[in-house]
Amino acid sequence: MSHFFNLYPDTIFFPLAGENRRAYLDIIVSMHSKFFSESSEFIDTSIPIPRIKAFIEEALQEDNWNTEDKNEEDTIKSQAIYVYNRLLETGWLNIRKDGIKQDIYMSSKVSMLVDFIENIQLYSSGEIGGGVLSIRNNLESILSPRSRTSATDISQMLDQVVQDTQSLGKTMKNLALHLTDISQDFRRFTKLDEKMTLFFEGFIKNSSFSDYNLIKGQHHPFRFKSEILDMLYLIEYEAETTQRVVNSIQEHNKLKTAQDFPYEKALENLKNKARVIRNIFENTEHLIEKIDTSHARLGRQVNESIKYHSRTPSSAINDFESLLKTIKAIGVKGTISNPLPVYPLISLELVARIPKKRKPITQRKSTIKTQIPEEVIRQKEEKRLALERRTINQEKLTIWLDELFSQHGVLGQIHSIDIPVSTIEDFVAFTVCRRLGIEDEKLHRSYSDTFKQYRFTLTGDDLIEHEHTFCQPFSIVKIFGS
Repeated sequence: MSHFFNLYPDTIFFPLAGENRRAYLDIIVSMHSKFFSESSEFIDTSIPIPRIKAFIEEALQEDNWNTEDKNEEDTIKSQAIYVYNRLLETGWLNIRKDGIKQDIYMSSKVSMLVDFIENIQLYSSGEIGGGVLSIRNNLESILSPRSRTSATDISQMLDQVVQDTQSLGKTMKNLALHLTDISQDFRRFTKLDEKMTLFFEGFIKNSSFSDYNLIKGQHHPFRFKSEILDMLYLIEYEAETTQRVVNSIQEHNKLKTAQDFPYEKALENLKNKARVIRNIFENTEHLIEKIDTSHARLGRQVNESIKYHSRTPSSAINDFESLLKTIKAIGVKGTISNPLPVYPLISLELVARIPKKRKPITQRKSTIKTQIPEEVIRQKEEKRLALERRTINQEKLTIWLDELFSQHGVLGQIHSIDIPVSTIEDFVAFTVCRRLGIEDEKLHRSYSDTFKQYRFTLTGDDLIEHEHTFCQPFSIVKIFGS
């Protein structure tokens, strides 16, 4: 699989990093929707250059635009030419040449990038509870295929089940994160009108409010959990069904790749897909708990804000409180008993958070008397000794140097190539001596007493091969009279 940055030029995000990034993004998305998307009215994939420039001019008339080139005349037409050239330079648009005729087109990779950005902007599942119906129906079709259902259909239905399940899990996760974002922004704002705008625009009007109600209501997305897990078990472990599905995967892959697909690999492919589906449906309680936690955090932020702003009564705080009560009242008439379950105490006297009772700390009597096994003591002692062998200090280094010079020092000097290294202690000391030859003030301060007896000097820049390592050559000289 190609890396993301191998698919796009390095300049692709330049327009989205300047002060006009919002205007650029709006132009790119709207241009893609009008000319280059799958729902575009244009049959040809390339559009005449004048039409693109005219579209950019119309878009700029509606947006506030800060001119990036101060030398260019501040007119809509000149700005449109600048934007057009900028999109060409950075790779959002390309020129298709047909003789002397030149048109504009958007590459397939850039089109997919625009779709991706557009989907990020639109946090909306819309049908968070409907995806599970597609999952159940496809699994039923796999178990009991119709006469006209081909092997490719069965394999594609299984792939669709995996995609729908992953999409459902991601939507649940994104909902929890979206609620967390709102609660954090709610804390950041200080003015009540800003908090009200954030709450009603970002939560109530947004699909996150309806999605949360769907999850907590009778049409929640996991209402067919038991049926789906049972059907998944039959597909995975009932011999006849398993063989039929595996054969379908083999045939489908052969059509795609024109190569034989071994039965064992197809079976493993089925097992992996079943595992993905099962993991998400078996962890439903965990996903819902994450959403409840995020939703409760937002509820506390709203309640604490009402309590805080109630100290200075105003019409805004009364409107905020009455709107929340209205939302609660409307939910009672519908299928959902309480669309705001984390706001049960909305009156100003009862919004204070009730502290939780903590269990007293108790000390078990057997704890102090418990004997540590001898094996554990031995392992800890071995670990301590091994660590001690790998560490060195000023005193240990001086002792090591004294022994080294008593055995190998000739005329009070020894070169690095002549220093024997036979133990881990020798290697650690050898490494420290090499480092002391470098002008490192911090290390020199740690070994100040050692420097009173020995002098360390690098004797070359090229690496030499020692017994166990490659290093710069150095020498150690013993200071007489020390």
